[in-house]
Amino acid sequence: MSYFIALIINIFVRINSMNAPRKIIVVLWYAFSTLFPKIALAQDSVYAQTEDILSALNNDRDFSHAAIKFSNIGEYKKALEYYDLGRKWYRYNRSQVDSIAFGQLYHPVNAHDYILAQAQKARVIIFNESYFQARHRIFVGSYLHELSKMGFHYFGAESFYNIDEDELNQAYPLRNAGKYNAEPQMGHLLHLAIKEKYHFFAYGAHSDTGNKEQVQALNIKNFLDRHPNAKIIILCESGQVYKESFGTFIPMTARLVQLCGPDVLAIDQEVFNEHSRPKYEEAYYNFASPEGDVVYLDSLGKPFYMNGLVDIQVFHDRTKYIDTRPAWLFSNGNKPCYFAKKISKTLAFPCLAMAFRKGEDSQKAIPLDVIVIHSLVDDRPLALPKGKYIIEIKDIDGKKQLINLNN
Repeated sequence: MSYFIALIINIFVRINSMNAPRKIIVVLWYAFSTLFPKIALAQDSVYAQTEDILSALNNDRDFSHAAIKFSNIGEYKKALEYYDLGRKWYRYNRSQVDSIAFGQLYHPVNAHDYILAQAQKARVIIFNESYFQARHRIFVGSYLHELSKMGFHYFGAESFYNIDEDELNQAYPLRNAGKYNAEPQMGHLLHLAIKEKYHFFAYGAHSDTGNKEQVQALNIKNFLDRHPNAKIIILCESGQVYKESFGTFIPMTARLVQLCGPDVLAIDQEVFNEHSRPKYEEAYYNFASPEGDVVYLDSLGKPFYMNGLVDIQVFHDRTKYIDTRPAWLFSNGNKPCYFAKKISKTLAFPCLAMAFRKGEDSQKAIPLDVIVIHSLVDDRPLALPKGKYIIEIKDIDGKKQLINLNN
C-alpha cells in the first residue's frame, strides 16, 4: 500500500516541477482519486473480492492459494473447486470388491463420542486440517469444552507464527498472529478456546530451518518438558498428523512419538471429505456415504484407517445448506444473523460483509464471519454466536458501511 502512495506523490511532484498545465494536473488527480480506492482494496490480500482473487490467479496459477482466499471470504464451493483444479492428478480408484468388503466389515459410529472416549488415554491430541477447509476448524472447536474438562488446557497450531506466547494470548485472537489465522472459522475456533481458558503456544519452525518437522517436534517436546502435567491439543497441516514415515518423509507427529512416547492420539480429518466433484474424492468416501461426522469400526471395535498411519480417520458427510450457506457453519453456538435490509443503496456490488465483535479492532481482529453480497436482495445470513457486532461492508470501489447488530 505504501508503495502506491509513494508512487502517486512522486508522479505529482514531477508533474508539478515540469510546470504542466493545471488542466492536466486536475485530470490526473481525478483519475488517481477514482482508481486509488480500487487499488487499495485489491492490495487487501487477506479478504479480497472474487475478481481480485482470480486476477492474482491468472498471474501465478496457484490454485491452492486461491482456495484459501476463497475460504477467507466464505466462498466454500469456490474453495473446493479451485483446490481441486490444482490437484487434477489425484484420482482414487477402488474395486467393487473393496466396496462390498468395506460395507460388510465396518459400521459407522458418532465421531464425537468415539474421539472423546479415546482422548481419555492421551496426553497429546493432534488434529490435522486443510487450510482451505473451514469445516475442519468447526470440527476441532466442537471438542474444546469436553476436552478442557479432561484437563486439556493448552492449544498449539502450526499456523501460529513463532512469536512470544504473550503476543498469542490476547483478549481476542489477532489475524497477524498466524499465517492462516485470518479465516473466519479459525477466528471462531480461537474465540472458543479463549472462552474455555486455553493457553496458546506456537511450535512452528522458522522458514529458513532446514528440517521443519524435526524442529516442530522438538519445540512441542520442550513445551511438554516445561509443563510436565500439561495435556495439549495440536492443530497441524495435512500429512503432519501421520505417526509413521512414508517414503523419505518423516512427519512431525512421527518424530514427536519417537521423542515423547506413545500417548499421542493422531486424528486425520482430511482424507474423507467431499470435493467439488466425486471424481476427486477417495473412493471409500463414496462407498461409505456417511451421515454426520463418523468413524467406521469393525466387529472388534477397531477403527478403519486407510493407510495405517493415524489412530482415527474421520469421515465428514456431504454439506447441506441453509440459505445457500453450509449448515455446519451454524454449530458451536453460531446462529443465523440476517442484515440485508440495513445495507445502503449507495453501495456498488458485489460487497464483502465482515462481522467483528463490538469492541474489537477490525484492523487487527479476525472477523467471525465473512460473506460476499451480490445485491440488495441477497439476504443470506451471517453465522454468529450470541453477542453484539459491527458489520463492516466494503463495496468494489472501496466504500464502507458500518452496521450495528445484536444476534
